[in-house]
Amino acid sequence: MNKIKLYIIAVFIANVSFSQSALIESDKIEYKFDDKIEITFKINFAEDSISFPEFKYLKIIEGPFKFSSTSLTVDKIERVNTWRYVFRPEKIGDLIIESPVFFYSGKKILANNIILKVSEKKFSDKEMSSFKFKTFVEDKIKPNQTFRYVINENLGYIEVSEGSKWKFYRKMSMEEINVINKIK
Repeated sequence: MNKIKLYIIAVFIANVSFSQSALIESDKIEYKFDDKIEITFKINFAEDSISFPEFKYLKIIEGPFKFSSTSLTVDKIERVNTWRYVFRPEKIGDLIIESPVFFYSGKKILANNIILKVSEKKFSDKEMSSFKFKTFVEDKIKPNQTFRYVINENLGYIEVSEGSKWKFYRKMSMEEINVINKIK
């Protein structure tokens, strides 16, 4: 029985220690300026830590979302950790998606960078207005002095954005809450 345990541990160590790899994937390579870009970073090991790059010329719309899976076969344990982001490009041309630095047992492990091509989209005035509104809604960090109204039943308050944070501005009156509730 102990020999079987030692064999399983040896197989596990061999698979985890000698086959670490990292990968960057995109849903496609060519995009229009108003497209969303989905990027996943995948590794097949349990990282000690990660240092994500600065995503130059990309605005984060969603993420990062982390997913993990482990599968076990007779001779192999396979672990996959995935981080998913959705970006919106902020410039036209080639965009380099750099690999995060994954640290494992004192080693740095990198994926190969990928290059995405972003081409110009000709907007009509109506499309440009719609695009600007859509990006304003998607942007997690609102411009300074953006107000947010929070209402639930007979309670409400107003927040104001300051950098990447929302700060309490003031409580709402019942009259204000009723006016906003009529808009629904």
